[in-house]
Amino acid sequence: MKKIKLEAKTRLERGAKVNKGRQSGLIPAVVYGKAVAAKSLWISTLDFKRLIKKSGESA
Repeated sequence: MKKIKLEAKTRLERGAKVNKGRQSGLIPAVVYGKAVAAKSLWISTLDFKRLIKKSGESA
């Protein structure tokens, strides 16, 4: 499987405050795993759309 990199920034906002980020062109995201604490992030909407277009919509 090909590795894909996507730049993200740490997100401190939660709940209704997330809407301000969405209006600025950011997507709220959460990364979590079995032995890893959940991490809230911001991802650029434009970068995400480019990634989906380049790599496809299904896993």
